[in-house]
Amino acid sequence: METTDSLTITVCVSENSVSPNRLTIVALIFVVTAIVGFIGNIFVILGVSVSQKLWNPTGLLIANLAVADLLACVMVPWHSAAMLSSNCDMPPYPKLICDTVAVLVVVCVGCSMYTLAVIGVNRVLLLSRHPAYQYLFTKGKLVLIVIGLWAIPLAITVVPIALGLGSVGYNPKFRVCTQMSEPKTYDKILSIGMCPIPYVTIVVCYWRVYVLLARHASKMAQMNPVDQPLSSADNHLDPDNGKVHVSDSSHSVDGIADERSPNTGSTHSNIQTNISKRQVEITKNLFYVVSAFVICVTPYAICLLVEASDPAMPYTASLMLFNSCINPVIYATKHPYFKQVFRCIIKCRWHEVPKPSRFLKWWLSRSWCFPCKDVGRVSI
Repeated sequence: METTDSLTITVCVSENSVSPNRLTIVALIFVVTAIVGFIGNIFVILGVSVSQKLWNPTGLLIANLAVADLLACVMVPWHSAAMLSSNCDMPPYPKLICDTVAVLVVVCVGCSMYTLAVIGVNRVLLLSRHPAYQYLFTKGKLVLIVIGLWAIPLAITVVPIALGLGSVGYNPKFRVCTQMSEPKTYDKILSIGMCPIPYVTIVVCYWRVYVLLARHASKMAQMNPVDQPLSSADNHLDPDNGKVHVSDSSHSVDGIADERSPNTGSTHSNIQTNISKRQVEITKNLFYVVSAFVICVTPYAICLLVEASDPAMPYTASLMLFNSCINPVIYATKHPYFKQVFRCIIKCRWHEVPKPSRFLKWWLSRSWCFPCKDVGRVSI
């Protein structure tokens, strides 16, 4: 037995286990991740629930990403409990919980990867006004997409276990519930199944987005003198519905996701040259989210493939799970509509929530739900 004097926590040390100081540091990172990530992702889900302004393909995919991150944050404290337990041989909870935690963490990370890839496809099709956008991102197909985003990582995680290529459970070396295989056959299956397709999709999509925005900026620079406004689209941005009205067309471009407006051939080139500032802001926000995810997850994915990576595994795992609490911070500081909704929620100004949902109207119509003074100001 060794005791970390500064925290007065008794930590067991087995022959091949990671040092107790390292385990304590990782366990504390897990605790911080769980608290910050739980609160932040609740805000994201609540924001989508109360404002219809976020009810579009991009907003719903972000909500799905928040659900995956929230579930991962709920699983993280179980790792901390195992790391700080005085028993080296088993976690301080039943094996069923341990196995469930191990599977759900992998599935949630995989779901996040594939969700970010689909968001990338969504942004490319939206910004380019491609006809496939109207076909792919309808309500019915969006439900199937979300189901697939969970089913694919679940199959990649569970099928190899059923085939005897690996297992999940308590790893006494790292003191966590995770996947196990010797040699790293199962780890390699997870890394290859979860990473290459989403990574390639993300790189291709955001490179295409960069090309589209650069081309748009070049056209706007040629069309407008330096002392004139950037574009007619910017001058006609409607802050209430996020739509940019084009002066020489009867159509409008939705700043987030114009899933209802037709995309006819006669207006395709005209709309394509009028990308709104809101679309650019939201796309940049999502690029920050993708960049943070890649930075946090890639080291762990590499460790899964490298045989002699065990010393770095606890730190790369903590970095990977820490990503679950980063996204809400990015939304709160960079996303124009989430920032607005978050401000209303934090200040309890529910009457200022843009396009309140039926759920919010019903909730505020009950005086016993919220003691806020401005409840009566919401139009129902």
